[in-house]
Amino acid sequence: MNRFKQYIPPSILLLTVFVLLALSGVLTATPDGISELFFTHMILQIVIFILPALFYCKIRHRKVTHETYSFAVLPAHPVFLLALFGVIVLGSMLINLGVTAAFAFAEEFGTEASVTLTGITDATEAIYVVFSFCILPAITEEFFFRGVLMSEYADQNPTAAVLLSTLAFAASHFELTQMPAYLFSGLLLAFAVRVTHSLIPAILLHCAVNLFNVFLLPYLWQLTLAPLGVLFTVFILVGLILVFALVALRETEQIYTDYASDPRREKDSFGKPGSLVTTMFHGLLSPPFAASLVLALILALAG
Repeated sequence: MNRFKQYIPPSILLLTVFVLLALSGVLTATPDGISELFFTHMILQIVIFILPALFYCKIRHRKVTHETYSFAVLPAHPVFLLALFGVIVLGSMLINLGVTAAFAFAEEFGTEASVTLTGITDATEAIYVVFSFCILPAITEEFFFRGVLMSEYADQNPTAAVLLSTLAFAASHFELTQMPAYLFSGLLLAFAVRVTHSLIPAILLHCAVNLFNVFLLPYLWQLTLAPLGVLFTVFILVGLILVFALVALRETEQIYTDYASDPRREKDSFGKPGSLVTTMFHGLLSPPFAASLVLALILALAG
């Protein structure tokens, strides 16, 4: 058990959040009205992700985020962010198409968006949707998963920190069919944090992806799958993903070149990294982390 000791605290934090997420389903199952649903969702986002993380940092005497993963406002990299946004949304579309092609994908994909938009009759309710389902989740989830949780594992091994936090992020949605897409988007959001050394780009990306999924994705599928067919849609998606990925990699190279040529730029302040395999093994098999994954699996199957 001593080998897992340093992995236990962040895993307990993760398990706490998963339990709160499970309990939150009771509160949002039967809302009195659409306004009440949005208000409840906003409060729960703060209670589930922000408060436990702040309490954890307080009792552990830790900074809210690792100094390498801060809220620092760095020089903007709009081309990098736009390219990564393209890879995330198109890649997620392609993954979901592959995972659920045999289950009437075109009708089922975007269920959350259609449910969210049902009953919206004025601008105020539209604002509620944008804030409670797009902006606030982007802030709270990036703060918790890419900020606090990834920071806790970073000193053990930065790559393992990316993988463990990404797995936790994907599992937290309790959706088996969407798991591959969440893993994919989570990895790229963590990649954005690692490249820019800031949570701000990941928050902006996450928010943009949420807005796209809620307001545009269902209509995009109607415009592509029906007239073009599945095979041609896949061909178009793969081509666009490759283009966006090449642009993102080129911009990543330029960002790191800029870092290397800036004498004011501090190097990553991680401790001496341990083995990736060892860190992943201890992280995954620490009892609270394993319990979190089991809980997520049970809730996903039950849902």
